[in-house]
Amino acid sequence: MTIDEIINGLFKYNDVKIFLKFCIYSLLPYFITLFLYIFCSYC
Repeated sequence: MTIDEIINGLFKYNDVKIFLKFCIYSLLPYFITLFLYIFCSYC
């Protein structure tokens, strides 16, 4: 399942979908960077 499919399944309203998709895609790099930073600090 992709992020798009999950959002489409949970939310039927286009405005909410567009807003959530924007939030997820804009915050994703920060979460990945943070995860890698924490993961690498433990190794």
